[in-house]
Amino acid sequence: MKKSPTTFELAQVAALAAPPNTRPKDAIRRAMELWQEAEVELAEHQNRVDYLRCLFGGKGGGDGPLFTDTPEEWAARIKGYPGDERDVRKALREKLFSTADIEKRLYRDKSLSRDTRHRLFLGLVRASIRFEMAGPPILDTATIDYLQPGGFLPPQAGFPIHPKNVELAKANHRGFGPVEIPANEVRFVEQIEGVLSQPTLNAHQVRWAVEVRQKLLVLAKSRDIPQSLQKRSKEREKDENIQFKPPHHE
Repeated sequence: MKKSPTTFELAQVAALAAPPNTRPKDAIRRAMELWQEAEVELAEHQNRVDYLRCLFGGKGGGDGPLFTDTPEEWAARIKGYPGDERDVRKALREKLFSTADIEKRLYRDKSLSRDTRHRLFLGLVRASIRFEMAGPPILDTATIDYLQPGGFLPPQAGFPIHPKNVELAKANHRGFGPVEIPANEVRFVEQIEGVLSQPTLNAHQVRWAVEVRQKLLVLAKSRDIPQSLQKRSKEREKDENIQFKPPHHE
């Protein structure tokens, strides 16, 4: 919208907005007020649109805050939205991403095959249990609570995962036969693996995967690597690359 309306434009607004028999001077004043209010509203609307757009992509097509923010930064960004937070939730629900593309963004090693990358991606489900994280939002379906009692199943490899479910399985065991496992933990993994195996994911689900991946990276970086192994790794990379660069850490 232009900064200053023409006299003709103000006259048109005045004719529509002013009551009958309004003095021309008053009608023009009211038209100017309406024009200014419209300009403010349009500017605020554009600000909200830009804010939402920037959540998903950075400058030059790079990763936006959805992929780079820490959990604390993301929570503050959502809270700082200049409008109704329900608009943000709706935008996150409606914004879709290719699952294959998300897998590549989270696991950037080009030597990984598509199947390996997908297995690592599904591994985020079990990792989320170890980190005591809730599952991603699922439209029209309640996420299974893996710590909620819900019967027991015969033993399965890799279960139970959460320490509380280990204790629950032990408490349920009567001292004979195999130790059964809490059913809801298995069902949670099956449910979320099913969600992550869909062709597309919404931004809520992507953000969940990003935060689990971030926790895994922090855990990996916190582990002490002997200096001898670090040196050996660098020497090997020097041999493999003519132009040696230090290894990139995500």
